[in-house]
Amino acid sequence: MVCYKDNWALDSYAKDKTSSNDYLITRRWRNNSAKPPEDALIGVMYETDPVDTDIVIEDSSNWVCAGTGLRDGDRLVGLLGYEADRIFDNAPAGIARIAHSPYANGTKYSDMTVYTATSGATVFATGSMQWVYGLDDYNAPTLRPVRSSDTAKQMTRNVLASFLGNRPSGTPKPTVLSDNFDDNNRNTATWNYGTIQGAFYSGAAAWDSTMLSSNATSGWRSPPEPPSAAIITTDTSRRTAGI
Repeated sequence: MVCYKDNWALDSYAKDKTSSNDYLITRRWRNNSAKPPEDALIGVMYETDPVDTDIVIEDSSNWVCAGTGLRDGDRLVGLLGYEADRIFDNAPAGIARIAHSPYANGTKYSDMTVYTATSGATVFATGSMQWVYGLDDYNAPTLRPVRSSDTAKQMTRNVLASFLGNRPSGTPKPTVLSDNFDDNNRNTATWNYGTIQGAFYSGAAAWDSTMLSSNATSGWRSPPEPPSAAIITTDTSRRTAGI
């Protein structure tokens, strides 16, 4: 098999100047007339080389990471390179990104992905040719560095198990209940206003009505407003007193 890729102009089908068979020219997959490009199948495609750095885990809850003890932000040292792939614009629906690894001083990223095809097949892409460095130390250190990784081995076992129909379970990420008060949205899991809840969403009139109703049943009366009331906003640059 011959594939000219970037040197496609040397392909005999390009040199014969017959446009009807140009679809047979062995260009790069993404540039060929046969569509779509490779990321529609694999999930990622080639970005650049040479690269030699770490794979950085982004989603340790994914089933591919089961049994590894990985946490988000952990690194698989030296397993990104020498070619690096990433997600482009044709990635399949439902693709999961497991690692998002910076290189070139943080200006570029490589992606590790997995998705389930409509056929039910598992499609896993490491985004790195140096993933194999993590699986054994064959020819190391004579021809390459020693970078065998128990973590990479376990992740590979998980993928092979999925191929056989024994996909391990992922680890759900913990639910964090928080409300940072800066998006105008109330976190209903954290805040419950009880009987006055409607007033918060229906304006001042509803608030007055709710408070008057409460006063009538409890005998409580709202105190008079103090003279020369202070107005203080949450914007520290606009605090005004004595208004």
